[in-house]
Amino acid sequence: MGLLVSDNYWVDTIVLMVTVLFLIYWYATSTFDYWTKQGVREVKTKDPFFGSVRKSLFLQEQMSLHYHDMYKELEGEKYGGLFNMRTPALMVRDPDLLKYIMIKDFSSFTDNTSHFNGDNDPMLGMYKIYK
Repeated sequence: MGLLVSDNYWVDTIVLMVTVLFLIYWYATSTFDYWTKQGVREVKTKDPFFGSVRKSLFLQEQMSLHYHDMYKELEGEKYGGLFNMRTPALMVRDPDLLKYIMIKDFSSFTDNTSHFNGDNDPMLGMYKIYK
């Protein structure tokens, strides 16, 4: 007698494996509708688990060039969405909007991805001096 859906263990194993694979895929892509729900144009490339940054993660393309390609893809928009792994990220293209964010609303945007180690990069890691 089988455990799940049939009397055959092979069928039960296949059903269980397909279910697990579906749940893993759903988890990897569950946040990919975030920018669509917000009404924000987004970068087209979205890979499960890696989001929009797969090329730079696997060193297929230099990070700055990869972000430049995503920047060009959002041509004509003031801002656009992309995904760092599963996390939605906003790319601001409009200089006036960026200036407003960096000056007026700076305290609201403290969760950014720029973290520098002062031991490895003394120029960008100067924030340690002021702590």
